[in-house]
Amino acid sequence: MCFKIIFKFSLVIMLLLQLTSIAQASWQEGLVQELRVLSKEWVVFYLDGNLRTDIPACAKNTYWVLNPATEAGKKMFSVLMGAKFAKAKVRVEGANDCVVSPRDGETVDVLRLL
Repeated sequence: MCFKIIFKFSLVIMLLLQLTSIAQASWQEGLVQELRVLSKEWVVFYLDGNLRTDIPACAKNTYWVLNPATEAGKKMFSVLMGAKFAKAKVRVEGANDCVVSPRDGETVDVLRLL
């Protein structure tokens, strides 16, 4: 009986932690304003649109960062280039971390063409 209560309590705690981490990741919608491909395998870009929400403490700058050396990064970079040339809006959702260099911009988790 005690095991079932502890198990249910653990599940509730894990769900709450996941919801908290999702809520803390930032997001932004807008047009690709500036796109920089830097020599150290990262892409930095800005959007001109609504203000970002819930920016993590590590993100000292307002730009977004992705790594084009990964498969996901290559696809995201293609979407960004297409959106820039087509003047189409995108929605960026952050990973709530700054693990991609230069480590002062939030890492992109999800990129959507709107």
